Amino acid sequence: MQSPTFAQVIKSLRQTSLEFFALARQVFQYLMTLAMPNLILACLGAALLLSILPLALSLFIAFLLIKLVVLLCVLKPKQTSNQ
Repeated sequence: MQSPTFAQVIKSLRQTSLEFFALARQVFQYLMTLAMPNLILACLGAALLLSILPLALSLFIAFLLIKLVVLLCVLKPKQTSNQ
């Protein structure tokens, strides 16, 4: 398998950016057709999604690290005494 050339990488990035902007344009056009109450609900939903997901992920990582520290303290290897 050959490694990608610089031109292929640029072509792939350009195609990805064009597809992303097309999707963003479609979302924007859809949001422009929404009524004001629905638009407010959509904005609130997006805000909750963007604020709660990072909080949940960081809490998960924090509790996972706490669990790891507790397990390392409780299950530390028994030291042999050389007497």
